[in-house]
Amino acid sequence: MNETVKNLSSVKNANKLTILKTFYSENVMTKPEVARVTGLTFATVSTLIDELEEEGVLSNHGYADSKGGRKPLQYGVNASAFYFVGIDVQVENIVIVVMNFKGEVVKSYNDSFDTTTGPHDTIAQLRHRIDEMLSSLGKTYEDVYGIGVATPGPISADRSSIISPPNMPSWRNVPFQSMMEREFRIPCYLEKDANAAAYGEVQYGAGKGLQNLIYIVVDVGIGGGLVVDGQVYRGARNGAGEIGHILMDIDGPECRCGKTGCLEAMASIGAIEVELEKKLGERMNIDKILQETKAENLVVKDVVSRSGKYLGFAIGSICNVLNPEMVVIGGRFVSEDDTYYKAVQSATRSQVLGDFVNHLQIESAALGQFSAAVGAASLAFHDTVFDKGGMFIEG
Repeated sequence: MNETVKNLSSVKNANKLTILKTFYSENVMTKPEVARVTGLTFATVSTLIDELEEEGVLSNHGYADSKGGRKPLQYGVNASAFYFVGIDVQVENIVIVVMNFKGEVVKSYNDSFDTTTGPHDTIAQLRHRIDEMLSSLGKTYEDVYGIGVATPGPISADRSSIISPPNMPSWRNVPFQSMMEREFRIPCYLEKDANAAAYGEVQYGAGKGLQNLIYIVVDVGIGGGLVVDGQVYRGARNGAGEIGHILMDIDGPECRCGKTGCLEAMASIGAIEVELEKKLGERMNIDKILQETKAENLVVKDVVSRSGKYLGFAIGSICNVLNPEMVVIGGRFVSEDDTYYKAVQSATRSQVLGDFVNHLQIESAALGQFSAAVGAASLAFHDTVFDKGGMFIEG
């Protein structure tokens, strides 16, 4: 292919992406409407929409109301053109969603699984569950355009490997992206769980339409994800958002990361379990803790509330640095009881400076346990379709 043909092909692909993005922001449109919004000529728009329809990316949505003359045809994204899978690998759980080309979740799975057994067992379980989900939809892997995987961090700067998650010791230096691609034969994208959750909430959840958001997930550990100017902020080495390892007390308890006094060692579910076992003399887990807070056990509520305050103080300090529009808190402690959540809210607001606090929204995750899986699928979609334009790049 000579240079002129390459350049023409590049322009055509860019115009296709422009048109496709317009449909995602405007939903159903006629050809004249697309030409007006994009600034492209009607002839260009007409030709490329016909091509996109022929390729199955767009579909005919019937006629629009006439404004004089013949009724124009309307077009929109073909929801069944391609599918994306989003996976959230947690310490004790696996969450999976199948998302269609319009960004709608058409199938979901959420169940306990001990991922500490290692990556090979986990991939085998993922394969089994995704096989079942696609089969129930009447789809195959040929219909899936990408898989996004959210895992606890840290992950490598090139987002190919899981480095050393403190709560998953058997997952050190795991080339998980390549392992997944060997198993599924589909492009896979690896992202830190809190980053994926932050993106999911900005795209489809509590922060939909916002540009600057902090997401905090409270689980066995504590993770943070940042969206800055509408994009996931990862930092120089993909290490941004590790809020769980902010120093809260120089003489505090030892953290699983090897340091002492980390927020995670004082405010996570794991930390609360340890503290309550000392006070009550019995082994505790999140189900028992939630049961006791709902039963108004004052000892349990005091420990839970104090831990929530620690997290709120840390969030308040971060808000003073980043000045987000919204903070979203995720995890069962937030979705199933308000003791922890209220303590986080109150402590956060007590620390945020001046007028900023009046414009700060603090919300629970609207997508619940599916924030990271939805975000992972969305990031896979944007990486393959929009950011890289892979759908229209000729080999």
